Amino acid sequence: MTSMNVLSVCVIHKILSYLSFQEAAKLSLVSKTWLQAWLAHPNLEFAFPYGLGDDKIVDQVMERYCQTKTPIEKFQLSISIPVFHCRIVFPQIDKWLRIPLQNGIKDLTCEVYEPSYPFPIFTFLTTNSSRQLVLLGCNLMVHSLSTVTTTQLASSHSLRKLSLTQVQLDDNMLRAMLNCCPLIDDFIIEHCHSLTNIELQNLQNIKSVSISCYENQSVKIQAPTLQHLFYFGCCWKKSPILDIVECQNLKFLQLADMWISEGFLQHLISTSQFLENLALDNCNGLWEIDAPNLVSLEYDGDLIPQLKIAKESHQLKNSRISHHRLKNLNVAWFGELREILSKSTSWSLVFLRFWECNEINTNDLVLHHTVATPK
Repeated sequence: MTSMNVLSVCVIHKILSYLSFQEAAKLSLVSKTWLQAWLAHPNLEFAFPYGLGDDKIVDQVMERYCQTKTPIEKFQLSISIPVFHCRIVFPQIDKWLRIPLQNGIKDLTCEVYEPSYPFPIFTFLTTNSSRQLVLLGCNLMVHSLSTVTTTQLASSHSLRKLSLTQVQLDDNMLRAMLNCCPLIDDFIIEHCHSLTNIELQNLQNIKSVSISCYENQSVKIQAPTLQHLFYFGCCWKKSPILDIVECQNLKFLQLADMWISEGFLQHLISTSQFLENLALDNCNGLWEIDAPNLVSLEYDGDLIPQLKIAKESHQLKNSRISHHRLKNLNVAWFGELREILSKSTSWSLVFLRFWECNEINTNDLVLHHTVATPK
């Protein structure tokens, strides 16, 4: 008898709790004890396109967990549904979700690829054990806030992570959800087109925020505890409607796909005295950077950044420019690149990628003494 066969059931359950559903399934072949433990695995993951019969397997598994009242800590459902099947599938999803909600769910992921599934948001938020909620392609507009009691809205203090991607909800619904979850520390919202205003206020424990928005959406963040901010705009055509106040503990800032007007970036940095990492991806505009505590500065894009470093940090360990040139290279382009590099002696890495390059006479280049001749 191997040592794996004599492990106690509680130890086996503990081991399986650290494994994915697929990894735990492999260990179920070791012995009957391991098989029984796997049949009560606390983490369930289902990913399939509807119409191939996999829904029957999910029915069987969920029915077993319901009858045995087996605790479910993590439940992940990823399903693609033909539009003409939604009337059949949506009640099934309701039934599947009802079981983990009754069995002490902690982490719930529901990803539905067309059409939008009416996720029972307030039923989930009233559970006292919920720790993480990840939604993709769900519809929250079907729920009426007028039917939700004050007690229900105030009972969701256990949630720590909230992620919404391509979710249908309006400003009032988002505000109500955030009021339900004042202690979340990780918030992600991506491509929720029906929103006009994204406001993050009164979140007492928020540490990380990631926002991907559309052109007509405004963002206001008031979060003294915030440490990581990722903001992804929609274009370069105009300055973002981005208002950030009281983020004095911000350490990591990443801005992407946006036009940065003069003074915007410096105002943002000046209110974040502890900023250590700054990443600019595919941004355009005129920027001046005065961040004496910077440890890392990175730029990635197809335009040469017009960076002005007012005061370089003595702590700067990583400074990188990754430039993707889509058009043909010429002397003027090299001159522009040399100018930006000459404004700082601290760039640790410059990465260039381009498709084609005409022959350049280096004698035509008026070289700066700190910049090497391009080869």
